[in-house]
Amino acid sequence: MSSFVPALEAWVPQLGSAVPTDRPELPPFAALPAFEPRRSLLVSWPVRVAQAAERVVARALPARQVASPGGRGLAEITLAGLDRCCWLIPYHQEVVVAERARLRIRQAIEQRAERHRRFLELKRAMVDRPLSLGDDGTSQLHLNPANCWLRWATDLGSAEDAALSGSALFFLSGSDLRGIRMRLEGQVLINELADYEPCTVAQWARLSALVDTPQLTQLARHLVSIGLVAHT
Repeated sequence: MSSFVPALEAWVPQLGSAVPTDRPELPPFAALPAFEPRRSLLVSWPVRVAQAAERVVARALPARQVASPGGRGLAEITLAGLDRCCWLIPYHQEVVVAERARLRIRQAIEQRAERHRRFLELKRAMVDRPLSLGDDGTSQLHLNPANCWLRWATDLGSAEDAALSGSALFFLSGSDLRGIRMRLEGQVLINELADYEPCTVAQWARLSALVDTPQLTQLARHLVSIGLVAHT
């Protein structure tokens, strides 16, 4: 069972509006964990077979580029076919999007191998390192490089769901795939961190166009707790 994460709600100041005298109450980030996408053998098994076939072809014909529409591999083509054909599965969108995320993250890790290795080292070292946030905090924040953004074109049935953006951020926490959905303002903040890292919360707040140090402190604490951010 999955639970979606409206990571940033109406407390985020709206651009172009006056800054209120009293800051809005912060949401309890610690109570909003990332969700773990469901899996289906009907979807995951053909993708695994397609990936195995790609590896066999790569070993047998190392110098030959296998032609495919748009330069996509067999796994991507398989997922595209499942996306078109599996509409009878009630939760097929979550399953297919999650499989596509696993594929994209595997490719991202191959491209960011050194960054990923370093991030895992930071995660292990965090056990003995206190988290120092706020205006005087010294902890440097590092975004998990094993991540990818994907479109999530679900049928939005409630006003709360409608407030979420059309994309989800997927990432690896250990060997587990997790996802997080948020409002557009949340996407902006994650992308800010990707641009500014490594940085302290105070440095991030000085550069951010959306929120202040107390709000980023709570957000950073939550992102560390779910495995999306490490600190030094």
